Amino acid sequence: MHLPTITSYRSKDDLKLLKKWFYNHDELTDNRMQAVKKVKAWSTRGKLPHGIEATSFLTTITLNDSRDKQTDSNTLQLSYTMALIRFVNGLLDPFQQSNYAIPMHLLAKQLNLPTYFVELRHMGTHENLPSLDILRITCSKALSWLYENYWNQLDEETEEEKPVNLDVFHFRVKLAETRFKKYQIFDNLKTFKKIRKQDLNKVYEPNATEETALAFHKCLADIIDFANVDSDLFITILLHKHYLVYPASKVKDKKVKFNPLIIKLYQPLLDRLNVDFKIECFNRIIDIIKGKKKSKLVVKLYKKFGFAELSDDSETIQLMEWLSHFAHLITHDDLSNQWNDRNAALNTLIDRLKTVESVIAESMLSNFATILSKITEGMNGVDSQISERLTKWHKEIETIQETKKAFDVPPSLDELLGLPSGKRPLENTDNEGSVKKPRIDDSETYLLTPYEDWKPTPFGISS
Repeated sequence: MHLPTITSYRSKDDLKLLKKWFYNHDELTDNRMQAVKKVKAWSTRGKLPHGIEATSFLTTITLNDSRDKQTDSNTLQLSYTMALIRFVNGLLDPFQQSNYAIPMHLLAKQLNLPTYFVELRHMGTHENLPSLDILRITCSKALSWLYENYWNQLDEETEEEKPVNLDVFHFRVKLAETRFKKYQIFDNLKTFKKIRKQDLNKVYEPNATEETALAFHKCLADIIDFANVDSDLFITILLHKHYLVYPASKVKDKKVKFNPLIIKLYQPLLDRLNVDFKIECFNRIIDIIKGKKKSKLVVKLYKKFGFAELSDDSETIQLMEWLSHFAHLITHDDLSNQWNDRNAALNTLIDRLKTVESVIAESMLSNFATILSKITEGMNGVDSQISERLTKWHKEIETIQETKKAFDVPPSLDELLGLPSGKRPLENTDNEGSVKKPRIDDSETYLLTPYEDWKPTPFGISS
């Protein structure tokens, strides 16, 4: 028997309405203050989930900052800092269950919480208060993180999914296998890669009659036909069969996690695919980075066909590079005439990117700067508001990166010496294990030329 759960709100619908009030606002409609008042009323009934409480505190500070221009800057700094400290503590403190304190950076990593929140918490608690600009940006990031990791979870059903319908599963398997066989997709991709790797700069003209050119155009045509028939399955193959993204085991010991030549390898194929396909790839990569939950049917299909999960950091770095490239392709001038409303499409791309920023590691923020620059390259003639939005976002990322550098640990002696960590040469020892002192040259060294008949003369007396 399940015991009833007592909450301060009546139903899940109340939370969905609260989410709408907190996040769906513009110049004409803004119910954030009403949402804050609702949370205050609920708090009188009992303890609230941390996600609700933190959202309310952060929103209150944001509203006070924007509406009351007379508030002293020190007061705002203290308010922002305290709200962010409570936000971080409320997330991480419940995980301190051991007898020894676990570093908060490790706890944050387990929750996919960017560690600059922990660094700002430490700064606000033990050091000088962060600047108001940094606090405003971090508050916005915290609200975005709560949106993705708390409020968006309300839309998912809490009940267990129904068992996979085996009839549907077998139908999907048979359909996929039929298309694999008809278009010989894996053989054609193998042929395509083999020919391209012979010479990445080689261009095979459509009317070429040489054997290699004919084989290339034949396999490329079959691949394009497959993509047009089932773009979703083709994208799954490209990503989860390690065509576009190398497995973590393959790049584990390599210094470079992404080889840009792979883009050049597949560029003739991408050139033949329409902008809708590229947008679909862009959205799929974002879903993978965000860790979007798959249905049981999809999970079962992945196991059946051997589609790999892409969750390792090295794989995420590669996905970010492809995200940047697809952003460039989508926003390129040659593709702009395929959009009915190019400005709306650009805004959609930016909105989708925003959802990823809060879940990636700080080390990948530079990839975001690259993506934004790629989008900017294709922005000729778009609305000025979009340009301003991208510029503002770019500055925010740069500010976060500068803040992170301020907290970076200084290099160790090993790093300064260019040695691997822990590999600094030990002092020489003799066979019995005692330390051997370094050999010292006993010969005398003079800074000035010695004179045998030199006699000291008191200062002030001529010699």
